[in-house]
Amino acid sequence: MDSSLTELQSREESERFDFKRFESLDDSKKFAKHLVGFANRHGGELALGFTDAGEIQGQEIDYDQVMQTITNIAYTRCSPQVRFDDEYLRLPEGDILILDVSPRENIPHAVVERKQGTVISRDYWIRTKNSTRRVSDVELNRLFSTTLDPDFTKDFETWTMLSIDEHQPPSINLPDFIDNYRTLLSKLDIDDEMDQNLILSTISQELFPFSLLHDLSKVHFATWDTVIQDATTSFQSTSLIGANFPKMIGSNNLKQNHDAESVEIDANDIHFSGFDQTHISKFTDVAELLGEVQFHTPPNTEILIEYQIEERDSDEDVPPLPNYEVKIQRQDEFTITISNYGAGSGRGFPTKHPITDVAADNKFRRIDLGEMQEKWEYAEIRNQFRAEFSYPDEPDTDITLNERYAERLWHLIEEQYSVEIFLESLPNTELYKANHKLDMIVEALFE
Repeated sequence: MDSSLTELQSREESERFDFKRFESLDDSKKFAKHLVGFANRHGGELALGFTDAGEIQGQEIDYDQVMQTITNIAYTRCSPQVRFDDEYLRLPEGDILILDVSPRENIPHAVVERKQGTVISRDYWIRTKNSTRRVSDVELNRLFSTTLDPDFTKDFETWTMLSIDEHQPPSINLPDFIDNYRTLLSKLDIDDEMDQNLILSTISQELFPFSLLHDLSKVHFATWDTVIQDATTSFQSTSLIGANFPKMIGSNNLKQNHDAESVEIDANDIHFSGFDQTHISKFTDVAELLGEVQFHTPPNTEILIEYQIEERDSDEDVPPLPNYEVKIQRQDEFTITISNYGAGSGRGFPTKHPITDVAADNKFRRIDLGEMQEKWEYAEIRNQFRAEFSYPDEPDTDITLNERYAERLWHLIEEQYSVEIFLESLPNTELYKANHKLDMIVEALFE
């Protein structure tokens, strides 16, 4: 730990930092609350020898005696014992002591009362943005059920494909969200002479946030607490080549909890930054792409969408890499971020698509897909879904609501976008082969 004085004094009190006077050690129980509060979250720093405003208190201390006092508090007043490192500085303005409190390793820490060496009571505390407070029963249950916070970090891959001639997805089975791309691409006045790699590598990625918003409108139109039922059932047709019919989502396919507390979000509630840097901004505007999106979220939820265009260091004519970040947040309670972190593209079919294994002619001989593949290009986009939870300054009675919302949102993304789930929903390869052979036999009989 090597904290400069200037840096310390410029910091604001937060979930991971707090100023304290040396006199705070006089009340061992209250000081134990601060140690326990930091340890029960992500750890943090207690800067002793400062006023609340960050000014040096101007007091000289006996370092050994102060450290013995703190160690005794951490050992006798906290259970399990709170661990920390320290940094002591004797300055002309006064002494300062910085405690770097370690986060808990397993069970949460408590402030304890003892009688004749036996613990007779336990009191659990957490550090929030602006204070240290006692946890609610629901929060205590979460503290005991997880090491820190629930892990809501998920990586997922999406596919997009475009016909080179028509700038439209081809007629093969693809993940369900591809239907959104048909609609969104129709809103762009794209020049037929435009570089196909530019369309696929940049524009297709830039459309992802809008596609997600339209899916929220389809699924969370009445309540955010919605599950897509029978979401992994097989496609209506087992043919890989032909019309691509995404699973129809309607009220009959949705399990909805209308008792969940929610508010309605429309286009005016969605905030964008960096859109003017995107390629799609050259062909349309935000309002046109949003249309009449409308969906439900938990109360006090904000939707923020940020674009950053990363120019590549290359002499070649390589399209810039578009980075998007969809942020759904509820102040001091949760932040859900969906972002991309890479993509690959090529001519033909995505490398994992089973069509490459099953194409055959009417004599069951393999078809050379070369000519077909020359008509299409694909992109494989790597994304991450991450949900982070915080504790507000007031006890959070909606803690299970927040976690359930993250689960519902991930469920929607998984079912509509994830390549892994898409492949699981397809009949096995042998069924495709048998079905395609049958199509060829029927076609030959009617020739």
